[in-house]
Amino acid sequence: MTWRLKSLLETFYIKYFPEERLLEMLCGYSLCQRPTKKLINQYLLNQRINWKEFTDLVINNHLIPIVIDYFNNSRGINLIPSFTRQKLEHYYLTIQYINKFQNQQFFSILSALSELKIDFLVMKGYLFDNQLFKKEYYRARCDLDLLVPMSQFEKISVYLLQTGFRYYHDHYEKKGKKSFRSGPFYKPNTQEIFKKKGLLVEIHTSIVDYLPLIQPALDEKTIMNITNYFFSHAQLKTINGYKIKVFSDRDLLLSSFLHNLIQHNLQLGIRLHESAQIIRKLINQNDWIHIWKFISGINLTMDFTWFLHLLFIIYPSLFSFEIKRIVNKHEEKLCFYQLLVFYFMRYKVFHPTNFPQNTSKEKEKEWCWAIIDKKVLSLFAQKIFFRFKRILA
Repeated sequence: MTWRLKSLLETFYIKYFPEERLLEMLCGYSLCQRPTKKLINQYLLNQRINWKEFTDLVINNHLIPIVIDYFNNSRGINLIPSFTRQKLEHYYLTIQYINKFQNQQFFSILSALSELKIDFLVMKGYLFDNQLFKKEYYRARCDLDLLVPMSQFEKISVYLLQTGFRYYHDHYEKKGKKSFRSGPFYKPNTQEIFKKKGLLVEIHTSIVDYLPLIQPALDEKTIMNITNYFFSHAQLKTINGYKIKVFSDRDLLLSSFLHNLIQHNLQLGIRLHESAQIIRKLINQNDWIHIWKFISGINLTMDFTWFLHLLFIIYPSLFSFEIKRIVNKHEEKLCFYQLLVFYFMRYKVFHPTNFPQNTSKEKEKEWCWAIIDKKVLSLFAQKIFFRFKRILA
């Protein structure tokens, strides 16, 4: 029954979402050469692609270099309209210009923090550029994310404010503050925002936000234990002559998964592409033993399996036989509603939810990937469809 339903859903997905499927195929080819160029070009010939929609999809998911690389190095260049190619190339040149400026500014911040003996751990975009991608300007680097111990927050915030940054309560605040009350007794939020002339620095004091209703497995104590674990296992990497703390290879995958799951609901194509690149370049067979042990220890085995399942759909040749067996076994156990939600979330990878402004963190995460789990699905239905407390049978 399950495989028949999956076959129907797959046919429906390809027929009604050809742009999303094409982008999946291009992402898979960029890392694994699967599917082949022949299959992709055949798909282009057989499907009606809305090129305006596809172009917007590529730009919004920060996957421009993947598409440009493919079409510039294949016969498929004749299968796309010139306006699509020109628009993507224009955006790519813009990314290069912005990143060249931001790269210089961000590195000056990192070097200054190192000289001030401030303890920090580089997260996400800047780190991915240096560890994962051959191209220096692979994606638009929107911000610099730093994970810092709570005790170091006052020191780093003083430095940023003294160098012209302003403090913003959230991303929607239009006018920042030149100063704010920090001091030794100030308890920062899990994420504090500083901006200056096109530069954005996010200071994190924990690896993810505390969202008890959405992810009950991660209470405040567990999150702080995870954060401390990442700090204690960090590695020193020399970048432009400075020794900077970064995640170890396997912890880079774990931190990427946690951040994507809790903060972003596993949405946005480039985030999953980065995770796939981590697995391809940095993770070996022995690392998986540690990774599964870590995930099991924080009770996120189901969520992590769904995460791998989604990556497996887009990057079919990425995993070893053992991981494929786990994903296939998991897929065989899916019930009807789980398969439906899976295809919905597969679609949402390339269509991130634009949350309304000025809503609480809890409400912003209602569409979390974890709704696939029955308990959270019940909570989700309770929050959305009912205004009174009721638990689904």
